[in-house]
Amino acid sequence: MKRDWLITFLILSIPDVAIAWLVMTAGDGKTSTFWWALLVLYGIQFFSTLKSTLAASLLYRLYGKKRLTESATQFLVAQKFPPAQPGEEIDEFLQRVAQGDEYPINQRLLAASEAAKLYQLEDQAIFPVLRVRAAYNAALRKYRGG
Repeated sequence: MKRDWLITFLILSIPDVAIAWLVMTAGDGKTSTFWWALLVLYGIQFFSTLKSTLAASLLYRLYGKKRLTESATQFLVAQKFPPAQPGEEIDEFLQRVAQGDEYPINQRLLAASEAAKLYQLEDQAIFPVLRVRAAYNAALRKYRGG
């Protein structure tokens, strides 16, 4: 895993190194110019990422969570899922439905599919999956069963 991270970092650094090299060769040709240019590029990327993360968090808090919760509630209603048990979170709920012999096969398969989507999303990015899980958990608290 560390090796993958290192390889990814090195490949993604190629454009930054190339730009810093161009700045150095177009400028005074000093090595310090290369390092300063590289530092400025990384600084710009850091603040750009910070701004994007803050904007995404703000968007989610002001609009996204409500919208995701409404969508998740509509999904539960449309599929006529059983109500959640008190304190049950989305992962436990989906697992209970997927493994419950008392539920129709289409609900069991759908629950297993939704659980798989959440696990796949978790492997891709942590913030989106946390947001989706929070919305699903809020939907479970609102939903009273189909």
